Amino acid sequence: MLRSLSEITGNTASGRVIKGKVFGDPSIGRRLVVLLHGFGSSSENSANTAILHALGGERFVALTLDFMGHGESPGNAGETTITSGLEDVAAIYHAFRERYPMAPTAVCVLGSSFGGAVALASVELLRPVDVILRSPMIDIAGIQSKKRSSKEMDDWRRVGSIEIQGSKRRIRLNYDYYTDSARYDMEKILRSHPVPVFIVQGEFDEVSPIEFTKRFADRNRDLVELHIIQGADHRFSASNDFAGMIELLVNRLQSGCASE
Repeated sequence: MLRSLSEITGNTASGRVIKGKVFGDPSIGRRLVVLLHGFGSSSENSANTAILHALGGERFVALTLDFMGHGESPGNAGETTITSGLEDVAAIYHAFRERYPMAPTAVCVLGSSFGGAVALASVELLRPVDVILRSPMIDIAGIQSKKRSSKEMDDWRRVGSIEIQGSKRRIRLNYDYYTDSARYDMEKILRSHPVPVFIVQGEFDEVSPIEFTKRFADRNRDLVELHIIQGADHRFSASNDFAGMIELLVNRLQSGCASE
C-alpha cells in the first residue's frame, strides 16, 4: 500500500487554490502516477483508494488532487471545465516538482470520467509514458448533445447553467462546461503527442455512452487498448465489476506503466 506522505497546495495562474496529496517516497520511486477524479467526486473516491492500496513497494509515487470546488479544493464546482481542470493539474504538478525535485520524471496519468478527459488533454503538459482511463468522457460536448433534447440544450445556453447530479451531490453546472469541451479534439491531441492509452469501461455506462469510447478506440487502434466489462455501469456498482476494473487498472500500472 502507498502511504500518504504529505499534503500539497498549488495555485493556478488565476489565483485558485488547489489541494493535493503525495503518496509514497519521491526519493526512491521510479514512476509518478497522477490520479484525476471525476466530476462531483473527489480524490478520495473508492477507486483511487483501492488503487493506492494495491500499489505497494518502491516503484511508485502517487499524486492526487481535488479539482476546483471538489473535495478539499475551494471554489465553485459549477464553473468546472476541461480548461480549468488542466489549470488545476498544472498548479499541483508544478507545486509537486518544486517540493520534490528528486521525484521520478516518468509520469503515468490515470483519469476517471471527467478526469479522463482532462488526462487526455494533459498529455502536452505531463508528457506521460502511459495514459490510463476509467469510464472516460472522451467527447463531453458530443455526449451532452446526445443525452439532452434540443430544448434542454437551448435552455442551458439561455439560462447559462443547468442542475445535474454529480457522483455525490447535485451541482448547477455552467454552460461553459459544454462550450469549452468542444474546443478539445482528443484524437488530434493524441496524434500530436502519441502515447499508449489503456481504457476500462462498462458495457452499459449510463453517463459516458460506450459508443463514444469505441469510436475513439477504433480510430486510434495503434495507440488505444479498450477493455469493456460486460454488464457494468459507469461506476462499476456491482462488486465483481468493481473488482475486475481495479484489477485491470492495477495490472496496467504494474506492467506498462512500471516498465523501464
